[in-house]
Amino acid sequence: MFERIAAGCRYLAFTLLGVIALVLVLNAGAYAFLRYLKYFQARSAELPIVATYGERLKAGYPGWDSADLNDLLYETWARPFVYQSITQFTEAPIDGRFVTVDEAGFRHIKDQAPWPPEKEALSVFVFGGSTAFGYGVRDEETIASFLQERLRGATERKVAVYNFGRGFYYSSQELLLFLRLLQRGAVPDVAVFIDGFNDIHAAAAQDLPMTPTLLQSQSRALGDIAWTFWQATPLAKAMERLQGFTQRAGRAEKSAGAPLPDGDTGPEMTGPWDVVLTRYQRNRVMIEALAAGFEVTPLFVLQPVPGYRYDSDKNPFYQGEQQDKDLYAKGIAAFDEAALAGKLGDRFISCADVQEGRDELLYVDNIHYAAPLADLVAACIIKRGDVGAWESRK
Repeated sequence: MFERIAAGCRYLAFTLLGVIALVLVLNAGAYAFLRYLKYFQARSAELPIVATYGERLKAGYPGWDSADLNDLLYETWARPFVYQSITQFTEAPIDGRFVTVDEAGFRHIKDQAPWPPEKEALSVFVFGGSTAFGYGVRDEETIASFLQERLRGATERKVAVYNFGRGFYYSSQELLLFLRLLQRGAVPDVAVFIDGFNDIHAAAAQDLPMTPTLLQSQSRALGDIAWTFWQATPLAKAMERLQGFTQRAGRAEKSAGAPLPDGDTGPEMTGPWDVVLTRYQRNRVMIEALAAGFEVTPLFVLQPVPGYRYDSDKNPFYQGEQQDKDLYAKGIAAFDEAALAGKLGDRFISCADVQEGRDELLYVDNIHYAAPLADLVAACIIKRGDVGAWESRK
């Protein structure tokens, strides 16, 4: 009997050792895969955005070296989203040549201030979607970066701006992110919310991007310690990267000329704007309530889009996408009309007209801003955002 028990123990021991060896081999392979991605796979031709726009992309990057452009596009588009509590997903941290995303959740800008914000500084948090994040441009070419530079010329106070823009975020997720930051003691003096495009897009698409949130949040229920250990393994990171590539490729394929769904989401319908504006208005009221409780000055900014007050024929990335141009132009116009009617509060400003009359190409793809347009938006925020009230905050 003892021999049978001993044999069983040996079998279990060998099985356990085999499993451990297999896990080690898989992690070693995953580690090699990650190293391969980091050092050898910076090939812009493999990215969905290049597959979508091809040679047209070069129009947005005059004078750029191919290798530099390759790195910028890779750092922008090849990163998967990662799980984050409350908001469900966020931009993955990266320390790249052109894109730097801090572990604290914000993208670096030129002359980035330390985190957490210093008490004596005028701290400004910028929220928004991928246009606020600055997809397709360098850290120093984002709205937040230009905003800090212009603010430092408009006030004698020390200024610290933090770019919390994130791909696909719209007013609902920005509300949750603002709440999450406040819960963790990150309280700015001013919170700037740049919106419009993604609020319209969320209503038109009737869905959110697929993200690795449900599986991950369920896994967290098994125990934070085990989950944290798993996240730290090369195998988990490799699986996350593969999932991110698949999701981004799927989104790019879906957005490249796919028709709008039938029903009340089309551009000829007036109903969707009521839905969009009502949701935005409710989110704005909740943000203002949170801001008042923490003595934060909120500012709500309507962003420009290619089809509104801009000759979109100058944008080569919008060729053959007239339906999209009409949809977003009408949506931004609805926001503007609501603002003129006094329906969006006295902390709402429109910067949707800053590109009017401009002859140059202001985009690096079909929607994301080139540096000149990001600077125009920053200048608009300074001019129309009552910076004097910001200066008085202590």
